[in-house]
Amino acid sequence: MYLLGLKKRVVLIFLLMIFSFILLLIRVGYIQIFMGNRINNMAYELWSKDIPIDSVRGNIYDRNGNLLVGNKLSPSVAVIPRQIKDKDAVAYFLSNTLGVSRDSIYDHLNKNVSIELIKPEGRKITSDIANKISKANIMGVYVVGDTVRYYPYKSLLASVLGFCGIDNQGIAGIENIYDSYLKGNKGALKIYTDAKGNLLGNIPGVYEGSVPGMDLYLTIDLEIQLTIERVIEEAVNRYNPEQMLVLSTNPKTGEILGMGSYPTFDPENYQEYPQEIYNRNLPIWMSYEPGSTFKILTFAAGLEEGVISLDEPFFCSGYKIVEDRRIKDWKAGGHGSQTFLQVLQNSCNLLVNTGTHLSLLRTL
Repeated sequence: MYLLGLKKRVVLIFLLMIFSFILLLIRVGYIQIFMGNRINNMAYELWSKDIPIDSVRGNIYDRNGNLLVGNKLSPSVAVIPRQIKDKDAVAYFLSNTLGVSRDSIYDHLNKNVSIELIKPEGRKITSDIANKISKANIMGVYVVGDTVRYYPYKSLLASVLGFCGIDNQGIAGIENIYDSYLKGNKGALKIYTDAKGNLLGNIPGVYEGSVPGMDLYLTIDLEIQLTIERVIEEAVNRYNPEQMLVLSTNPKTGEILGMGSYPTFDPENYQEYPQEIYNRNLPIWMSYEPGSTFKILTFAAGLEEGVISLDEPFFCSGYKIVEDRRIKDWKAGGHGSQTFLQVLQNSCNLLVNTGTHLSLLRTL
């Protein structure tokens, strides 16, 4: 009787072991088949280190598709501190290559982070420096693709276009106002390491491309803008003014075809200029009385209505009483006898014809 009961217990335990083994197989199969991708992705996320790659900002064009602002390659340096074995040697190499102090590089290499961008020392470096670092093939030191803004016409439209910071963020002008459209989305270079930061050589890295920003087309006409810039340059050379501003518009639509001002600056090196120069766009920022420029409108109205003609004689005595006001000419003693064409050429403030007051052209 005792042996029979023992035999039953052994069989029961054996059946339970078989049932448990079957449940374990089902669970392992479920994990492998249905949860395998999820677990792999979680593992890859745990092992991966992302080296950021800036997106390419959108270009800026004039109304006819001429490039006003573009991009040019300017790589950056990133490090994974845990992968660097001899930090003294690496700090010495990078400090000499980048032309900065060894202590500043050493601080970057000893930070307790997964990935460290060497900035500002290693941002936007030249291709020659990038090649030198790449050829050194130092474990834990990476050169990543990066771009910097390129202004082919230098100071042309500088106050309108604005400029970007070291991280390619728009700081001023069009670059700032439309930054959300121009900047795009960043990418990354994924590399895989163990818990100690050692590179997992059996798992290839993954490049996640960035999404470029949107291009922007302005109402500016490059040919008109170049003409404006030449006029400003000639006026500055001849008269040496403190400030100048020029604005060209389409009177039918209000579109801005050209906009220039002096003093100006180079957007790629804006830090070299006083803030009051690069931080304001004079045609928008300043209010300026039209002055003698409004005379053209009054003169044109007189011609259109037939009140005056270009060859009609006119005498400027230097002043004229209009109602209770004494209107003075800008030239002491007046311009004397002249034609109405000469009136416009000489910017005379008074128009008198046979004793009749025709117009007050001076606007205050």
